[in-house]
Amino acid sequence: MSATIDLQLDPAVWDLISAQYDDPSDAVREIVVLELYRRHEISSGKAAELLGTTRVDFIRRASDAGIPFFDMDGSELDDEVRRAVSEA
Repeated sequence: MSATIDLQLDPAVWDLISAQYDDPSDAVREIVVLELYRRHEISSGKAAELLGTTRVDFIRRASDAGIPFFDMDGSELDDEVRRAVSEA
């Protein structure tokens, strides 16, 4: 399913992002997908699929946008390391 949305974009907003995007619809699509990923609504694989890129390329884009791939606090990381070591 695809949706078409008529969006009024303030020229000042477009001026801020136009150096990175040729097409406003590409900009909006990527920004929405990045935000969904940042909120943990979609996986990096799903995000890559939605943007028509590889997972590695998407992870790089997210990193460039300041969205970390590993989003854990210290205790979560410790738990993951303990689990990995116990499974080895």
